[in-house]
Amino acid sequence: LIFAVLQLRQQSPVRLRRARGNSNIQIMIRIIKINVGAFVLVAFVIAAGALLAVNSFGSQDAEFPYLEVAPGAIVPKLTLHKVIKLENGAFAIADMRFSPDNKFLAIGYSRSMSERGVKVWNLELDREQSNFSCRAPDNSCIGSPAHNHILWSRDSREITFGTGPRWNALTGASMMPDEIKDQYAGRLDRAGTRILVFDREAFSNPDFVTIYDIRSRTSQKLYVGDFEITGAIWTSEDKILLALQSMRENKGKTRDGFVFENYGDSGFQLIDPESAKPIRSIWFRGVPAGDQSPGQFLPSFEMRIYENSLDSGMVALATPYLLNDRTLEIKRYFSDETMASLPGYPSAGGMAFTPDGRYLFLKDIGSIKRETFPVNTIIDTVNLSPVAKFGSGPGFHSIGISQGIAVSPDGSKLALGDVYSVQIMSMGSVSAAN
Repeated sequence: LIFAVLQLRQQSPVRLRRARGNSNIQIMIRIIKINVGAFVLVAFVIAAGALLAVNSFGSQDAEFPYLEVAPGAIVPKLTLHKVIKLENGAFAIADMRFSPDNKFLAIGYSRSMSERGVKVWNLELDREQSNFSCRAPDNSCIGSPAHNHILWSRDSREITFGTGPRWNALTGASMMPDEIKDQYAGRLDRAGTRILVFDREAFSNPDFVTIYDIRSRTSQKLYVGDFEITGAIWTSEDKILLALQSMRENKGKTRDGFVFENYGDSGFQLIDPESAKPIRSIWFRGVPAGDQSPGQFLPSFEMRIYENSLDSGMVALATPYLLNDRTLEIKRYFSDETMASLPGYPSAGGMAFTPDGRYLFLKDIGSIKRETFPVNTIIDTVNLSPVAKFGSGPGFHSIGISQGIAVSPDGSKLALGDVYSVQIMSMGSVSAAN
């Protein structure tokens, strides 16, 4: 393009008129030839650039570049495979989950407080498989990723969020059960036969969870006493891990050698679902809420359970903490100094483990205020350090509230959500980055 402009400047009409023996007609012919040549050259440069862009980021598979890689780090190879367009306006993606057979991607979205649904994408045929509304009575079928997870049946044919409504993933048809109407924070065990949920009637102050056996259609309630449950998952050993916050009635009581003093005291507890008895606990002292709420206390860090790896036993708490679901040991992958230096919250768009738990992907959403685009992070959970950072492909508008990140069960695909599209990346075998 620069070469073409220089040619035009060198062969300008002014210089042409100065040439001896040139008539006006000859001058005009030379101007036309020069401009046509320049136009052809510019068109060729633009076409070549577009071809390169398509080859790098379009329907053609091409290795996706990392923005930053730690020296000597071993990282997965990312290849932008396809882009799923979300038509009919902008979406706020609340959750995304691959089916157990790796053939479908369920995209939970919300356009408004009342319009919520799930789009199921057929990855083999590259088309929409179904699209259904999930307007539960309390509109909680799609919401915070800490509470509402899309649950696939093990045969990849049904979708639910708890023990409430179910949908046929292939047709979108609703299948309303008659047993329990709990619809909050559903999690499946390793075998896919039991669902762990919060009870809707206890939503404001839940002190028990319900285990629903899909095969026998029976349920069991586990009570925790004077605690509010803020998170619950199945562990790698089929135990139940609870995030608990002490209630005021607990003040002065002692548990596991820890004396509860205020509402901000909190911790994690491992429970055997068979005996309904605690196995192990870890507790933390609450911290003062500050000048705006004198005399009030808050948990020392966010008591939420976001994602976990059933193979490795790793549990992702609020950034930057990881918990071992067998020992309840808590470790961190960012220091306080690193957290303070980050431009935003690195996992605001969600988290996702690789199946073996070796890597944890943190999805960024960028910052409109700081005018920064998303920079996603890969955490090495063994060495407890960030090993790579990567952005998103062209046309990705992910500055905003959109959630959504998922890794396929076979570890071959990574999905990143946006307000207009979803990018599917292929993940190759890990190798040292150049």
